[in-house]
Amino acid sequence: MYLGFMEFPKKGLDCPLQQAFHVIYYTIDRQVLLLPETEVSVYWTTLTCAPWRVIKLYRDHGTSEQYHSELKTDLVFHAEIFAQTFFA
Repeated sequence: MYLGFMEFPKKGLDCPLQQAFHVIYYTIDRQVLLLPETEVSVYWTTLTCAPWRVIKLYRDHGTSEQYHSELKTDLVFHAEIFAQTFFA
């Protein structure tokens, strides 16, 4: 597993863009696979914290988006039931 940052200066920005990356090589019992599997995650940011922190923040954001979506679905469903009951 590899974690890291690369910086890319960008004109017009006060601080450079940073690319946080997370690379995972999959093995079986520490042996390289015949057809190796590699997972690469890349995150563009202007944050100046450690790479693991950037990745955690992005994953936490995705989790909150999932809960927000479920909440909106539940509210719409209950509003429809209320409307059918109240205006029927």
